[in-house]
Amino acid sequence: MEGIDSVCKVTIIDEDQPGIIGFEKKVKMVDPKDGFVVMKLIRLAGADGEVSVTFETASPQDADSAIAIPGRDY
Repeated sequence: MEGIDSVCKVTIIDEDQPGIIGFEKKVKMVDPKDGFVVMKLIRLAGADGEVSVTFETASPQDADSAIAIPGRDY
């Protein structure tokens, strides 16, 4: 059978670990008029089972440098 590939490259992922969850983008600009934002998360370096993410919002220690104010902007 000439012309048919006889070699195949296989990549084995670390399936025994749940992986690392991170944001798809490091910065997300949002217009306050939008009312909400969707932040896409990605799963890297693993694939074993289900994963979940716990999150919270926080403002900087220096309120003068805060871009979004809790209770006003979110």
